[in-house]
Amino acid sequence: MTDLRRPARRSLWNDLFGGLQQRTALSAWEKAGRAGPAHLLYPQPVILDAAAGNGAKVFVETRTHFGDLARALADKFREVYTMEYDDDLYERAKKKFDPRPHIHCLGGASPELLTSILRRISEPCVFLLNAHAPDTAGPPRVDQELAAIAAHRVKTHAVLIDYASLLNGSAGLPTPEQIEPLRATLFPSLRMTVEHDIVRLLPAG
Repeated sequence: MTDLRRPARRSLWNDLFGGLQQRTALSAWEKAGRAGPAHLLYPQPVILDAAAGNGAKVFVETRTHFGDLARALADKFREVYTMEYDDDLYERAKKKFDPRPHIHCLGGASPELLTSILRRISEPCVFLLNAHAPDTAGPPRVDQELAAIAAHRVKTHAVLIDYASLLNGSAGLPTPEQIEPLRATLFPSLRMTVEHDIVRLLPAG
């Protein structure tokens, strides 16, 4: 099975028809009872539910990868911020999204980019943080990303962390049990749940 977490080379055919392939694979995963790690596009309805809960019109993700999720959500949010550490993936995504000015594709380390983005935002957002083993996306930065979001003046953000099954305490990744005290300290107004491979920090109510 192809590991959807790792950046592989992608052909023009994949760019043109990858969306259909992803939707077909997502449907098969859901029909199988959502067994195993969540499919790449599964966060989409979770993100929309989170946005409905806190009224977010801005979506921020810390891993562009091939840009499938940003593209899928482009018409659902007023602004989409997506960031990528890998230079090749960033350049490819930037060219793809340049014609869509409300999709902001940024290259670099996510904690610094998050801090910069948040300086210009004064409303609730939905954040999708990417849990991953060290690869071309760089070292894991979940704890730094959470701290950057927590420092923002808006306290009703919704924060999602995908691939929760990778949060096992290895390679610099925290466990959900380690995230809970961070939540209590940094996000006391949010409640935390873990469901279908996604950690969810959402406003209570």
